[in-house]
Amino acid sequence: MTRNALATAAIVALGLAMPQIGHAQSSGQPGITIPMPNLGFGNNNREQQAQASDHARYCDDLRRRADDLRYRADNADYRDEARRAEDRLRDVNDQIRRDCNRY
Repeated sequence: MTRNALATAAIVALGLAMPQIGHAQSSGQPGITIPMPNLGFGNNNREQQAQASDHARYCDDLRRRADDLRYRADNADYRDEARRAEDRLRDVNDQIRRDCNRY
């Protein structure tokens, strides 16, 4: 609650100061310059593409892991080995559903 009150007070103070800043600059008097951050839309787009590429690679790895576990479960020499592979396969499939089928 206190954080919201402080943020609101800061916004109101900045809003009240803005007309004074504009007036000071237009009249030739020294004014306050508020630095604007570099938005860098190009960099942001590259970061999003890199994240999408990493996510796709991650999902491909999970699917390959699921295929490998499915093969191990189907071709296991021992029943315990097949159950362990099936348990891990179930976990990997849950992970795929949770992380990869959203997109």
